[in-house]
Amino acid sequence: MDDITFGLVEKPMYVRRDARGTFEELVNTGRWESLISGRMAKGAVMGNHYHDHTIVFFYLLEGQSHIITVDVRTKARHEYDIQAGQGFVFRPSEARAIIHREDVRFLLLKSHRFDPTAPDLIDYPVS
Repeated sequence: MDDITFGLVEKPMYVRRDARGTFEELVNTGRWESLISGRMAKGAVMGNHYHDHTIVFFYLLEGQSHIITVDVRTKARHEYDIQAGQGFVFRPSEARAIIHREDVRFLLLKSHRFDPTAPDLIDYPVS
């Protein structure tokens, strides 16, 4: 975990624009085993859980969301508003609720792929 930068990702790490188009390096730290893309409707909530060892990078491609985090050990709570082109790297033991303020399209990177025999998914209501 030493090479991970946690928290709000306000913009891509690197952007190249030229006549061919745009190339954006969204995150340049960590090791990832799983890439997930999805869509959620306005008002939908993702999360209300944390992980013991899985690091998660959430990135908005379209839309706006509100993120609430709670450190399950210290109970420290933080809130962030993000929009398309921004994201968040969640620490293990950081419970989260992602409330979508608009229809969204997103990417998720996970440091560990999902294993149904050991899901590393601990329910934790974030309000």
